[in-house]
Amino acid sequence: MRILDRIIPIIGAASGQSANQLGCEKAPALIESLLRAGSKSSQEKSADWSRFMWQETITCTTSLRQLAALPAVADFCLQLATFTQKLATQYPQLLVMGGDHAVAMGTWSGIVQAYAPRGPLGLIWVDAHLDSHTPDDTESGNIHGMPLASLLGQGDVLLTQILSPKPKFKPQHVVVIGARSYEPVEVERLQSLGVRVYWMRDIERLGIAAIFTEAVEYLTATTVGIGMSIDLDAFDPHDVPAVSAPEPHGIFLGSFLAATNVLKSLVALEITEFNPTLPGSEQTAQAVLQLMNRLL
Repeated sequence: MRILDRIIPIIGAASGQSANQLGCEKAPALIESLLRAGSKSSQEKSADWSRFMWQETITCTTSLRQLAALPAVADFCLQLATFTQKLATQYPQLLVMGGDHAVAMGTWSGIVQAYAPRGPLGLIWVDAHLDSHTPDDTESGNIHGMPLASLLGQGDVLLTQILSPKPKFKPQHVVVIGARSYEPVEVERLQSLGVRVYWMRDIERLGIAAIFTEAVEYLTATTVGIGMSIDLDAFDPHDVPAVSAPEPHGIFLGSFLAATNVLKSLVALEITEFNPTLPGSEQTAQAVLQLMNRLL
């Protein structure tokens, strides 16, 4: 085994301007500090934290918010995409630590570009929200409500054409898991495109293990690899409290971690919307470390 094959590089994506409140931009620095300390306080006592190697933290520096920040957010995502493309050609796995969920437009634009010669990637989007607004139909103006639509080629060209003018994912290569808070326009968009969505009511009816097994089989059949983008608000706030837009009655963290055993390997993992300025920060940081160790 090559040395590079056991190392998991981490890119910090320090962006909070796209969320409904600031704070997510502080998450990468906190997680980096825990890793540099050897994560002695982690519940994952048997974890080999030395395999995680922090590469760099890219920061979105604009003071603008909502749609006024769109050009700056697009530039930030281009920087992130350039970095993830480079790392995805060198390492079999990588981790992007956000930041608000708008960072996904940069993360996956780069990784998809790196894998393009091999074939299409599949994406598991774990989120309480659909994140499928565009600047034309958003009510809040928050850009973190737009990344999935943008990756599917829907919305402003500054966001949809990062690194490439093509949509980053085909609709049949995306699965959303855990959605329970959304607007009708988002549902209509994803339904018209043909994106498979497992609602929270599906998880309650079938169980998260059955959902994951079905989702992985569905994506594996037509892609060369699977990535996962996690918005921490997908989880129940009792398990993961310090998130920007919490929604009640979410996925239980323990059940999720057990269910992901069906994943043989991820090409990349992205964790977003951890807001360390909110109550429950320590508990949420532990959840992040658990996800990192179990999924990679």
